[in-house]
Amino acid sequence: MDSVARIHVAWELKQAGQSAEYIAERVGVNRATVYRWLRGIRQRGIQGFVRHYKQAKKGHRHRKTHSYVEQRVLAIRREHHECCGEKIVYWLTKEGIQISRSTVYRILNNA
Repeated sequence: MDSVARIHVAWELKQAGQSAEYIAERVGVNRATVYRWLRGIRQRGIQGFVRHYKQAKKGHRHRKTHSYVEQRVLAIRREHHECCGEKIVYWLTKEGIQISRSTVYRILNNA
């Protein structure tokens, strides 16, 4: 049973008048977790709590520079006789690619 289903079962059992200890035993989590879920449900409602719970599990998404931009940075570096990052940003801007100087230097350091 996934966590969201456990939350729904815990809420239904609480509405049926069951104790937190019984709910924890039935859904297979710690009693403190049940208390935490029930408090969140009282504050946000069941749908709001589940939505918040799912969002919290997603984590931070790291941005990644596209590989074609990285390849273009390296190609410009070769074409223009080992030019600096500022000039690479200039040439990329002329091509319509917006990229920061620090990103260019990060790409060059990783290459």
